[in-house]
Amino acid sequence: MALRLVEPLRIAAVDAGSNAIRLIVARAYGAGQWETAETLRLPVRLGHHAFSGGRLNQRTLSAAVAGFREFQMHMERNGVAVYRAVATSAAREAKNRERLLDLVRRRAGLELEIISGDEEARLVRVAVARAFAGHSTPRVILDFGGGSLEINWMRGAEVERVATLPIGAVRLMEAYRAGGAIPEERAAEIVRHVEHVLASALGDRRPRAVRLLVACGGNAEFLARVAAGAAHNGFPSLSMHVLRARLWQILHLDAEERRRTFRVRRDRAEVMGVAALVLLTVGRWLRARNFVIPGVGVREGLLTEISQMLFAPRGPLVAREMPRRTSRRR
Repeated sequence: MALRLVEPLRIAAVDAGSNAIRLIVARAYGAGQWETAETLRLPVRLGHHAFSGGRLNQRTLSAAVAGFREFQMHMERNGVAVYRAVATSAAREAKNRERLLDLVRRRAGLELEIISGDEEARLVRVAVARAFAGHSTPRVILDFGGGSLEINWMRGAEVERVATLPIGAVRLMEAYRAGGAIPEERAAEIVRHVEHVLASALGDRRPRAVRLLVACGGNAEFLARVAAGAAHNGFPSLSMHVLRARLWQILHLDAEERRRTFRVRRDRAEVMGVAALVLLTVGRWLRARNFVIPGVGVREGLLTEISQMLFAPRGPLVAREMPRRTSRRR
């Protein structure tokens, strides 16, 4: 039986990515109908050492637990009834990922689940479909994160193909030690690596030009402000032409100079150069002129599905109920 509420229900979504962990608290009014009440982003980089060393180190684990504890308190203060918290690429690859789940459960009182690349891509598709309701549907949807790049080929609402590629911004930044200024030779190495991954995973045959391409993720959203293209149905876009024109300025600055020049957080400044190289290379491979930036991702997909399950249930509820009373775990 679907819920019918006079007051909106408070729901929440947590996305533990490779570069940061993020929370959205929302007011849900109906199936797929919700609005943001509060957002919180913490620069906890789960990808630090996870890709190069295969494990989450103790400092990262401690920061993550403190961050999830802060999220839990925000959710409790906001009267959240139901939530879903997921972790992506860095947690998937960490050999001690169960340690992270156990600590978050015991010390923050939250159930964190590690999702596959396919599930990550699916949640992004849910978010994009909601954002583009009433508009032309994208042909290609990218989700560019710290650890991986998901590419969805769409035909209307149907999925033709999904690929999860290990070319995230944090992963490549650490692999190539490219958190500061990036010399031309190293930039060329990164581009060759991305081209090799694309060709190996997707074949040497280049796709035809695609009219509507969408890019999700914090790096794409930020670079769309640095290299803005023409708006599309009210959505901003990232221009490949403008980004190419600004590329060498971005690469020649170190992280602190980028932070000051572009007024960006330190963690974003560190991955900014690598992110620009990846998006330009993928854009060239897809023959893209612009990427439309809807400003949605995994969290918005989670909120949409939570609201659908609560107000128009069709199967088991995979989200979690908030405990009635929560005390600090030791």
